[in-house]
Amino acid sequence: MTEYNLPSLNNYSYKPLRMQVYEVLREAILTGKLDPGEKIIEVKIAEELNVSRTPVREAIRMLELEELIEIHPQKGIFVAGIESKKEIDNIFEVRAELEALAVRLAAANLTDQQKIPAKKSSNGIRSCHQSATSGKMHRSRYSLPPDYI
Repeated sequence: MTEYNLPSLNNYSYKPLRMQVYEVLREAILTGKLDPGEKIIEVKIAEELNVSRTPVREAIRMLELEELIEIHPQKGIFVAGIESKKEIDNIFEVRAELEALAVRLAAANLTDQQKIPAKKSSNGIRSCHQSATSGKMHRSRYSLPPDYI
């Protein structure tokens, strides 16, 4: 018998059951309680959460829209996972672009006084990158001042 060890639903919540089930399943997926590739059995989830299959089915559809689960006809419902190196490369490419945008937007708002330590950090990071790419791994710590956070 499959057990998911999901937390129980709040009987006093104002939220519809489908939203409560969705939130519990989403949290379980994102925290790793449900592993990528793990089969999700609708009936077992409904039993464990003490609800009918309808809110579970609705929650599963919502999770499918977020691409957190995959529905394979004649096979079942599975927690989505990263399937290829290309997918990992794509994720890192998008992340790098978003981080660069965040830095550009933050830099535009720096005062002259804040630019000095930021420039030192930037130079230190550049130096580490050059050392790492030339085959000499160099470990250093460069952090922004606490008032940046």
